[in-house]
Amino acid sequence: MTKRIWYLFLISILLLSGCKTDRSYTYDVDNDDKIRITVDPTSGYFIDDKVPFTISFDDKPVSKGTFITADSYDKYVTKIKSDDKATVIEEEELDDIKYIFYSYDDKEFNYVIIVKDSKTGVLISNTTSIESAQNCFNELSFEIIKE
Repeated sequence: MTKRIWYLFLISILLLSGCKTDRSYTYDVDNDDKIRITVDPTSGYFIDDKVPFTISFDDKPVSKGTFITADSYDKYVTKIKSDDKATVIEEEELDDIKYIFYSYDDKEFNYVIIVKDSKTGVLISNTTSIESAQNCFNELSFEIIKE
């Protein structure tokens, strides 16, 4: 009987460890880049495969995203820093991306992202709240796919 319980315990551990799955989509961008965006669905966030894409939390859309060029990224950053209605909340460079997070007129909370080693950026807009935008962004990862 103890062997049987031990086997059931091991099987349940294996099944539980297999429950966590990532949801990711690879998008073919107009400039010939392929960008993979991944979100952990166990967090309650999901992303669709359309462009522009929608990020949902518990089946409710919270953010919209689309792709831009690297040149557009630089123009966005310049415009954000000179616009009186835009407030930079955070600007950071990570391993795979560089981004600026800003609010516009305290009604939109947006990320402008450039994926390193690519010609592609990503815009993500959220009109719910600063916390909603940050929570959503923190569940995403970005990767250039090289062939």
